[in-house]
Amino acid sequence: MSIIIYQHNRDSKGYIHTSGTAVISEDVRGKKGSNSIYSDLDPNKINSIADDQWHRDVDLLIINAAQANPLLKSVIVLPPAIHGIGTGLFHRDSETIGSLIRAALKRGKIEMIGPGESKWGYSHIGDLVDAYILLLDQLLAVYGPNAKSDAKPSPYLTIGREGYYFTVDGQVSGKEVSEKIGEILYKKGILQSPTVTSFPDDEIESALFGPFSWVLGCQSNSKAERLAKLGWKPHRPNMIDCIEEQVDAILNDTKNKTLIQYTYTKKNNS
Repeated sequence: MSIIIYQHNRDSKGYIHTSGTAVISEDVRGKKGSNSIYSDLDPNKINSIADDQWHRDVDLLIINAAQANPLLKSVIVLPPAIHGIGTGLFHRDSETIGSLIRAALKRGKIEMIGPGESKWGYSHIGDLVDAYILLLDQLLAVYGPNAKSDAKPSPYLTIGREGYYFTVDGQVSGKEVSEKIGEILYKKGILQSPTVTSFPDDEIESALFGPFSWVLGCQSNSKAERLAKLGWKPHRPNMIDCIEEQVDAILNDTKNKTLIQYTYTKKNNS
């Protein structure tokens, strides 16, 4: 989780806090989830989320601090699974897709959590950055040190307990993602078969990224309606179409050479 802090004026400060759609997720272990959809235009439904949901404890700290101090203008951004290759110097690939690719290289097969029926929302890293820039620009235009005295926020630019912003651009199932990874690794001659199997439950955390790995088997339904009203228009490729570039990035990463060699050796000795 990250927090972007910006100065509004001499007396007030604002926080753009990064949470995530895991806060609305259903722990269905890869099975089909409910059809319940969270919209950022319905903050009351979001505020009814159980306090023990992922991220919620920190979200509540931000909300309660803003409620106690009117000079604090806070908003909460809730990205879904992020895909695409970042342009920064560090951690440029998607944790969601990358963990499944690395597990496939290490284990010599492509897997998913449970039957892979549950769906997650996704957002391209470039579109997510656009969302932050849009929010920051609009918040500064109203509350910033150079804001005009008669500046009025859009009715959709909300803060505090109403200031939730989803950045989802589409949905995909765990099975669809793993099938695409398997197809690509098989085509490249790295896997013997593109067939997707399920991780044994007792190996999921060690194969992926610890206790939080189960989020890949959750159902998460959201709509970025508030950001759309403010002018956000995601236009980058969808998650499935970006998987091959992520596979290539990982294969070209020297840190993964050992995994790739292991997979080739295991395949050729079978």
